[in-house]
Amino acid sequence: MKTKFTENYICHKNSDGKLRYFFTDGSILEIVSSNKIIFKTVYANGEISYMDENNDLNQNNGPALATINNEYEFWLNGKKHNNSGPDSIKMNGEVTYHTNGQLNNFHGPAFFKKNGDMLFYLNGQKHNYYGPAIIKNTGEIVYYRLNQKHNEEIAAIQDINDNRRFFIDGEEMEQEAFEAHYNKVIKEKII
Repeated sequence: MKTKFTENYICHKNSDGKLRYFFTDGSILEIVSSNKIIFKTVYANGEISYMDENNDLNQNNGPALATINNEYEFWLNGKKHNNSGPDSIKMNGEVTYHTNGQLNNFHGPAFFKKNGDMLFYLNGQKHNYYGPAIIKNTGEIVYYRLNQKHNEEIAAIQDINDNRRFFIDGEEMEQEAFEAHYNKVIKEKII
C-alpha cells in the first residue's frame, strides 16, 4: 500500500493495485474500469457518479449518477441511455426513457411528468402506434405520427369538454374537410 499526499487530495494505492483519491472536500475518486477508463466519484454529500476520461457520465452496467435522494440517471458515453428500463427516476415522480440520448420507449410512455402527463416517444419523436402520444392529466389527448399532430380516423386533439381539433400530417383542418378526407380514405380501403 502506498499513499501520496498533495495539497488537495491524498492518493492511496490498495493492495489490489487500485488507486483511490481522497479529496479535501470529502470526495473519493477511484478508477473502476481498466478497458475504458471510468472514474467513480463519491462526493461528500453522498452522491455517486461514474465518468470517463472526457468527463462524460458513463456507466454500462448501472446508473452513472445516484443522488442522496435515491434519484438515478443512466448514461452511456455521455448520453442518457438504458436498454432495460427508465434512464432517469426522480423523487418528484418524473421518469424518462432514453436510447442514445433520445426519448424512446417502444412499450409505453417515454416521459412521465411530475404532474401526471404521459408522453410517448419513438427515437426522439412524439409518436405512439397504439393511441395518443400525449395524455395530459387534464384529460386532453393528442395524437402524433412521427412528431406531427396526426390522426386519420378521429380528432387529433380532444379534451374532456369534447373540444376537438383535426390534423393530418401536422396540418390543421376544419371538421368538414377532415370528414371528406376520412370518407375518401375509407372508400379507397373498401375498393
